[in-house]
Amino acid sequence: MAEPVIGHGSRVVRVLSRGDVGQVLTSRGTDVNPGFDEATGGGSGITQLTGDVTAGPGSGSVAATIANDAVTTAKILNDAVTNPKLANDAVDTAEIVADAVTNAKLANMAESTVKGRAAGAGTGDPTDLTATQATAVLNTLVGDSGSGGTKGLAPAPAAGDAAASKFLKADATWAVPSVPASSLGDLLDFKFVSKTGDESVTNNTLQADDELTFPVAAGETWEFEFHVVLDGVTGADAKVGLKFPTSPTQISYAIFGPDLGVSGASGVGIWRGGFTADAVGGLGIGTNAASGTPSIAFLKGFVVNGSNAGSVTLWWAQQVTDATATKVKAGSYLTARRVA
Repeated sequence: MAEPVIGHGSRVVRVLSRGDVGQVLTSRGTDVNPGFDEATGGGSGITQLTGDVTAGPGSGSVAATIANDAVTTAKILNDAVTNPKLANDAVDTAEIVADAVTNAKLANMAESTVKGRAAGAGTGDPTDLTATQATAVLNTLVGDSGSGGTKGLAPAPAAGDAAASKFLKADATWAVPSVPASSLGDLLDFKFVSKTGDESVTNNTLQADDELTFPVAAGETWEFEFHVVLDGVTGADAKVGLKFPTSPTQISYAIFGPDLGVSGASGVGIWRGGFTADAVGGLGIGTNAASGTPSIAFLKGFVVNGSNAGSVTLWWAQQVTDATATKVKAGSYLTARRVA
């Protein structure tokens, strides 16, 4: 049977006939019409894929697969793997490199919160704890009861603890400080009072000084010293003394200063002392011949108080009533220390 052809000009193509089954169209050389010939295995066609993508060997339709470990990071387009392209639960703990999840990749947190798990919430996912929740998780302070304590949150003070001058003790309780009696004077019961302004009198009636005084509780023992700066005229002079709580157990003090009628600037000082009761009547102390040049009186001693609380107070007045005022000057002061 002649070969049917379809031609155009000098180029022709042979048309497939029934006897050509299993043959392939091949070129037969220059100026020679192509034809159908038996397929042979020596051609250059691909029969098998190897490497990253594998297929075959075989003929016809063969499935191709990607070799294990063939897709590296460098072969993935930036941002190409999106959430829809990941299977549910495909990335678990084993797939996350250690230390790979930074703080920046965590969900945003509300301010003033701490990542954790609230007390009483049981085992579960971390949550953002409030300050109150975070505090509840921390240990509380355990005080020392003889073998040491444990650090932790300090207990909250109760209402009134500040007014009561309480401090946190080593046993983790709030309490008023308690120290040995021998240390009380050095630590807590020291008094210093300074007179802030001049005080004047023009009569000889003893009166309590407005500022030079300190309190004494029942059963306490105090030592004290008053430095009294006096100003006035010699004719009026001054008298000074001390007033104590009612019925003290013991009083002992003495006064030193210029004698009556003697200029404090040039006169001889004198001790007057050994007093064992209130100096209610006062004790005369000289002042300067002219107002404006003060003299100084010292009152020093101690008091063992009885069962009545009260105060130790400077009392003073003119020795002789005079129109020229006698003054206790600003800067006069007292010091006192509890010793028992």
